[in-house]
Amino acid sequence: MSGGSGKRLWPLSNEIRSKLFLKLLPAPDGTLESMMQRLCRQLREEGLLEGAVIVTHRSQAEITRAHAGADVPIVEEPAKRGTFTAAALGAAYLAGPGRAPEDEAVCVLPVDLFVEADFLALLRRLPEALARGADLGMIGTEPTHPSAQYGYIVPIREPRPRRPKRRAAAGGRKFGGMTDAGAGAGAGERAARPDADAGADGAGVGKSAARPDADAGADGAGVGRSAARPDADAGGNGARAGRNAAPPGADAGADGAGAGWLPVGRFAEKPDPPAATRLIKQGGLWNSGVFVFRLGWLLGQLQARGYPSSLPELLRGYDEWSEKSFDQELAEKASRSLVLRYAGSWKDLGSWSTFLSQLGEAQLGPGAVSAGARNTHLINELGCPIHVIGISDAVVAASPDGILVASKEHSDRIKEALRELPGLPMQEEKRWGSCRTLEIDRLSGGGQVLTRRVAVHAGKCTSYHLHEGKEEVWTVLSGEGRFMLEDEIYPIGPGSVMRFPPGSRHGVKAVTELQCMQVEIGRVLDERDIERLLMSW
Repeated sequence: MSGGSGKRLWPLSNEIRSKLFLKLLPAPDGTLESMMQRLCRQLREEGLLEGAVIVTHRSQAEITRAHAGADVPIVEEPAKRGTFTAAALGAAYLAGPGRAPEDEAVCVLPVDLFVEADFLALLRRLPEALARGADLGMIGTEPTHPSAQYGYIVPIREPRPRRPKRRAAAGGRKFGGMTDAGAGAGAGERAARPDADAGADGAGVGKSAARPDADAGADGAGVGRSAARPDADAGGNGARAGRNAAPPGADAGADGAGAGWLPVGRFAEKPDPPAATRLIKQGGLWNSGVFVFRLGWLLGQLQARGYPSSLPELLRGYDEWSEKSFDQELAEKASRSLVLRYAGSWKDLGSWSTFLSQLGEAQLGPGAVSAGARNTHLINELGCPIHVIGISDAVVAASPDGILVASKEHSDRIKEALRELPGLPMQEEKRWGSCRTLEIDRLSGGGQVLTRRVAVHAGKCTSYHLHEGKEEVWTVLSGEGRFMLEDEIYPIGPGSVMRFPPGSRHGVKAVTELQCMQVEIGRVLDERDIERLLMSW
C-alpha cells in the first residue's frame, strides 16, 4: 500500500511526490534511490516482487510507475481513504479472473518500510500463521524505547502458576492436597494437559479449548478459543481489548531472526510514553503494518460489512467507503490472530530527524555547509546555491515548493506549520520524465495560464490522451522526438512548436532526451482533466 500527503518532509515532498519518492538514500551501486525503489529492489532480491501489486491514489500512479517499474501492476484509488479500503481494492484485484484462488495467502505491507533483508525474508514465513489456524498473521518488532509514534501489538501471556502458601505444620500434615514431604517436589508445578503448548520466555500461549487430537489445519477447523483470565488487563490510553482466541499453533520459539509466533491479545494505537512503557513490560511489540490472510477471508469480511467484492463495484462507490485503517476495521476485531516477533532493525522514516539519519551525505545540491556548522544537513533542489554558515544541528531544504530552515529538534513540527499545502505541487515526477512549474498566471477573464519546464527521457513517451477543458502549447528546447496528434505522427527537434487544442488526442515521445516548455491555458486547470487512451504508442 502506497500513499502519503507529502507534509512531513516538506518542501522536498508534496502531495504528488511524497517521502516514498525522494531519491536521497544510498543504493548498493553507489547511486541514490527512493524508499519505493529500495523496497522494490529488496523484494526483487527475495524473489517476491513478481507477485506484488501496488495500491495507490491515482494522483501518485505516474510517479509510482516511474519508481516501481512497468512490470508491477498498480491499482489506482479514485479517492484517498484508509488502509482498509486500500487492502480491499488489492484483494478485489487479486480475486479477478485468472489471478488468485480464494485460499491464496495474501500479504499487505506499507511501501515505506525501511528494513533489512532478514525482515523481508520473514514474509515467506507469514503463511505459517494461517496453517496454524489463525485468520490473520502479522509481524511485530521488538521496541527499542517507549515510543508514542507507533502502534503496539500486545500478545497474550499465560498466567504464571501460583505456589500454594505454606503453613506452619508438623511433618506429615497435609496442605494443598499434599503432605509436607511431597511439597518440595510438587509445590508450584503446573497441572498442564499433556498437549498444552507452553511458550518460551514467560510469554506463553493461551490455553486452547480444543481436544488434543483437534485438527489445526489451514481451514481453521478445530481451532479452540483461549480462556482469557478474568483479571486480564484490558489496557488503557487507546489500548483496545482484542477478541482473539489463542490458536493452538502459537509458539514462542525464536528463529534465526529473533522471531517467534505469539497469540495476539489486543492492540494499542500510539499510546503516550508512560502507557508505552507499561505495554513494553507486558511484552508489547511495535506494529509494523504487515499482515497476512487468505484472500477468501478478506472477501468474506467485505461481504459481511455490505461492501461489494468486485473491483469495478468497489471503485464506483469508493468515495462512500470507510476511512478507517486496516487495524481498526479488521485486525482489532479478528478472533484468531498470531504475531511473528522480530528483533532486528525496523525504522519509520516519517520525520526529518529519522530520514536524515539514513543519508550518506550531509550536503546534496548546490551550496556548502561551513566547517563550524556541526550536524547540519543541506538538501537543495534549486538551481541557485545555498550557503549555511555557523548554524549547527539544523536542516536546510529547498525545492520549487518552498524552503525550510529548522533546528533538527523542532523539524518534526513542519506538519503542524503547514495548515494546508498549495493546491498544485510545483515539482512532479512522471513514469516518462518530470515537470517543474515555473509560473501560474490568472487572466482577467477568469482563465489560468500554467508554464512548466518538462523533461521527457530518451525512449519514453507520455500517454496518448486528451483534455476536455484546456489547451496545451509545447516548445522544444533541446532533443529529438516525435509527437502524435489525431493518429498522425510528426518529427520534432529544437524550436518545434506543438499545439494541442481541447479535446484533441495527442502524445509526445522522446528519441533523445527532450527538454520542453509547456504552456497550459484553460478556465480551470484540473489535473483530473485527462482521458488516457494508450499508455504507450
